[in-house]
Amino acid sequence: MKNELINRFYYKKDRLNQIRGFCAVVQNGCSATKASKVLHLEPATIGQQIKSLETEFGTELFDRKYTNKLVITDAGIKFYKMSIPIIDGIDNMFLNFKKELDYERQNVLNIASLDIIIVRLIPFFIKMKQENTDLEINTFNIPKERALEMLDNRELDIAIYPCNINEELLDGLYRQKITEYKEYWILYKGHPYEKLKDIEITKEMMAKYPFAILEDLIYIESFQNFIDEYNIKSPIHFRYGTTDMIKNMVKNKSCVSLLNGLYLTEQDKKELIYKSTHVNFPPMNYYYFVKNNSIKFKKPVELFLKFLSDSNIDNVFS
Repeated sequence: MKNELINRFYYKKDRLNQIRGFCAVVQNGCSATKASKVLHLEPATIGQQIKSLETEFGTELFDRKYTNKLVITDAGIKFYKMSIPIIDGIDNMFLNFKKELDYERQNVLNIASLDIIIVRLIPFFIKMKQENTDLEINTFNIPKERALEMLDNRELDIAIYPCNINEELLDGLYRQKITEYKEYWILYKGHPYEKLKDIEITKEMMAKYPFAILEDLIYIESFQNFIDEYNIKSPIHFRYGTTDMIKNMVKNKSCVSLLNGLYLTEQDKKELIYKSTHVNFPPMNYYYFVKNNSIKFKKPVELFLKFLSDSNIDNVFS
């Protein structure tokens, strides 16, 4: 019975275009003439599509008692509400599939991370360019939240950021741990906390001292919350400053600070006191984030991910 019903009244055996023609008429003010221009069909063809639907359902979808005017019936409204998600879904399927194919063919690598990570990756970027001279590499030093939005919208290929192990991700994104994230309280030699163990130092204790921060440095969420919670303000406002400015202020005993371990050189470790923040903030790791791809990753992304899997990551992130 089901097969008999669905095969009886196809107009040219094309049910999809029957429904598309009907929806186009509704969307164009119940005008077959306007719908025909949108679909590049003759008005008579659209009329036949709708007539075949009405024959199949045994009911009118439009009231034709008005001269040169169609008025949608209650049945027509109900059928339109059921049909339009299907038509839109099919149209979006084609658009999204083409978008995926276009993405796969791009010889571009768009990657976002913290500035210090981007700096550590430059040697590999150079190597990639030597092997593929036409490759375009774009880096973005932006907050993680913005990077994940861009990743979800296909504006980025890869994002590398510290992340709380329990942090939820947007649907459709995937993350893979790279290595441990290390952050330190930075103190000057002779500071009262110098002899304390890491676990003895609290956020409340650190907030009592002048605290150097860079206004344009991208802090991860937990540390930004610390800055906001304790109303941390730098004694000097560094706009477009560098971490070297921060470290020199600490060395001159003007303040304390908080920095990612990647910013600390061997010389800094001799001239400064640094204490792990792991007891004050959630455990963090570096992750790379990618968008789940229904086809496959484009070649620059595959090459970069291979680099991450083959390299001694601790040499890059330490």
